[in-house]
Amino acid sequence: MSALPPELDDFIVGHLYDDKEALLSCSLVNISFLRSSRTRLFNKVALNAYNSKVFLELVASPLQTFLHCIEDLTIAHSSFATELLPELPVFSSTKTLHMHYPHANMGSDGTLTQMPVVFPQVLDLEILSSYSYCPLRESIRFTGCLTKLRGLSITSALLEEDASAFNAPVPPELEVLRIEARHGSGDPFPQVVDWLTASSPPSNLRALTLGLLQRGSLPTVSKLITVLGPQLVALDLDLEYRLTATDIERHLDLSQNINLHDLTIHIGLRRYHAPGSSYPHAPWALLTAPKAPCSIKSLTIYLRIDFSEMLQNFDWDRFNSLLESGSQYSALERLQWIVYCPSGNITPAITSRLPVWAKKGILNVSVNTGRASTSGLHTLRFAH
Repeated sequence: MSALPPELDDFIVGHLYDDKEALLSCSLVNISFLRSSRTRLFNKVALNAYNSKVFLELVASPLQTFLHCIEDLTIAHSSFATELLPELPVFSSTKTLHMHYPHANMGSDGTLTQMPVVFPQVLDLEILSSYSYCPLRESIRFTGCLTKLRGLSITSALLEEDASAFNAPVPPELEVLRIEARHGSGDPFPQVVDWLTASSPPSNLRALTLGLLQRGSLPTVSKLITVLGPQLVALDLDLEYRLTATDIERHLDLSQNINLHDLTIHIGLRRYHAPGSSYPHAPWALLTAPKAPCSIKSLTIYLRIDFSEMLQNFDWDRFNSLLESGSQYSALERLQWIVYCPSGNITPAITSRLPVWAKKGILNVSVNTGRASTSGLHTLRFAH
C-alpha cells in the first residue's frame, strides 16, 4: 500500500498522462498507482478491423477491469454496424465517440436500436466519412438515436441530389454543431437548416460551424443564424471562393446575434487579391458582419496560400484598420492565425505585419507546412 493519500498518488501519476511506458511501470508499484495509471492508459481507445477481435476477447474476460476507464473511443471499422456493434459491451463511461469511415448501413433500424444501449452516456459525436460511402443523410439519421448529444461534428464527402428532408430528430441538448460537406453535385445545407428548424431550433445550440457554403446556401443559413439570435456565441463559416462581398451583405444578417464573441473566417489567398484590389472578396464582408452591441473576444483566421511570397497579396493595412476601428473588436482578447503554407516558417513575417496585436500579447500564429485538410474548418471546442 502507498503511504500517501490516494489524491496525491493520482496527482503524481497524472503528470505522466502522455507517457505510456511510465504509466505501465507505475501500474506495477502498488494498488493505488495501478488504479491511477489504468485510468489514464485506457482513457482513450481506438478500435479498427485489426484489433477489434482481441479487444472483444479482453472485455469478455471476467478479469477485465479497464472498460469503465474508456471515456474517449474511436472506431474505424467499415463493418461496424453489421459485425462489431452486435458484439460490443456497454460503454457506460464513454462520453466522446469518434466514428471514422463508417459504411452507409450505419443508419439502419437495427443500428439505431443498439447504439443507445451500447453508448448510453455519449455527449460528443464525431463522424468522419470523407473516404467511405456514408452520405450525409445517413450520418444525420444516425445521430437521432443518441439523445444526450451536446456536440456533433460530421464530415461527409458525399452529397446526394435527393432534396427530401432529413428524417431524424434533433438531439434536444445539442450545443455545438459542425457540418462539413464538399464533394458531389448536391447542396445539403438547405436540408440541414430545415432539419434543425423543423419544429424549433435546439434551445441550447450556441456554436455553429458550416462549410463549404455555396451561394445558394446563404439565404437558408442566414435564416438559421437569425433564428438562433442571442443564444449563438461562436460562428465559423467556410465560404466557397466564388462568393463575393455583395453575397454576404445581401444574405447574411448577424444583427440579432448580439452575444456572438467567437468568430472564425477562412481566406484562400489568390494572386488577384492584391492590396487595394477592387475584387469584392467575401471574407472582408464577413469580418465586418458582426454589429454592435456584439463584442468579439476571439477571432480566428484560417489562411491558405501556395507559397510565402503570396503574403504580400493580403491587405494587412486594411485588416489592422478594420480591427482597430471596429467597435465589435474593441474588447478582442485573442487573435489566432492558422496558416496553411507548404514553404517554410512564415510566422515572423505574419507577426511583423500585426504589430499592435503582437504588442498586446493576444496574437498567436501557427503554420502548417503540410497539405491543408480538405476543409480547414475550425474545430469547435466541446466544453460542458
